[in-house]
Amino acid sequence: MLRLVLLLAVVALAGCGTRTIITDANTYSVTGATTSLRSGERVALVNGYAAESVVEIYVQGGNQFLVDLRQVTDTAIAMAARHLGTMDVVVDPSAQKKVTLKVMNARMRFQYAPFNSRLRTSVELSAGFADGSGAVARAENSAVILGGNDPHKRSVEGATMFAVANLMNDQNFVSYLAK
Repeated sequence: MLRLVLLLAVVALAGCGTRTIITDANTYSVTGATTSLRSGERVALVNGYAAESVVEIYVQGGNQFLVDLRQVTDTAIAMAARHLGTMDVVVDPSAQKKVTLKVMNARMRFQYAPFNSRLRTSVELSAGFADGSGAVARAENSAVILGGNDPHKRSVEGATMFAVANLMNDQNFVSYLAK
């Protein structure tokens, strides 16, 4: 009997683990209409995290899913830089206009629907401007669990992309770059 209990305990614990979701800026690009910005403008995009900032965003069946907010912010910066480049805005670390970005409050939840269950991620993208003003862009994205590879990763990447798109349309962001 003791062997059976030990075997069941080992099997139960075998499914438990921790996984850090690593995002890729090249998975998605900002889509949809964004506010036009002045061509030739220069801006520095800076990560507001000086060190790793690992947080739990979801627990499923004893498995813990984590993200490093610094790494997700790097993804947001790369997405933003690529999109700004399409508008001939130059991202230059030595530019006088500086935007400090931080992805915050990342959360994931499971949404059940027969044959269409999803993982839904929400994030906030905080932007602090060198003049002391700022903006916060919120976004959500869902990824179908049965569709494609790694829905956890796709859900976080999509939410990050939508947050960047929302920032590009934020009046405070647009006004700051237009100064």
